[in-house]
Amino acid sequence: MNLRLVAIALMTTAMAGCQSVDPRAESGLTTPHTLQQAEVAAVQQGVRAQLGDSSATFGEMKGARMNDQDVIWACGLVSSEKAIPDMPAHFMASMLADGSVNVFGVGRNQDQTIEISHACARFGMEVFIPW
Repeated sequence: MNLRLVAIALMTTAMAGCQSVDPRAESGLTTPHTLQQAEVAAVQQGVRAQLGDSSATFGEMKGARMNDQDVIWACGLVSSEKAIPDMPAHFMASMLADGSVNVFGVGRNQDQTIEISHACARFGMEVFIPW
């Protein structure tokens, strides 16, 4: 059997399953939400507290609202020596209607930041590290 033909057939089959699908459209969990200044400040405060680093700085941040709950999700990038030194890390947090913030994760190594990045993408809040 010609291995080249088998390889082409396998690649074609694998690629047929690859398609770009907006996870929000597929799951219907969230809708985009433009974070207000007070929401951004509250999330930043929560992430700084989680890291124990009041000097942490932030990059891009995106928001989404849970469709069936009064919860706002936020994902973004934070730079801190207590996260990943010399590289921005992803974070994921939620904010309840009363303004309380729960930080679900801050990447403290590359594996963690990749996991958090994927979780953010599933909620429709893809944030990329600028290289």
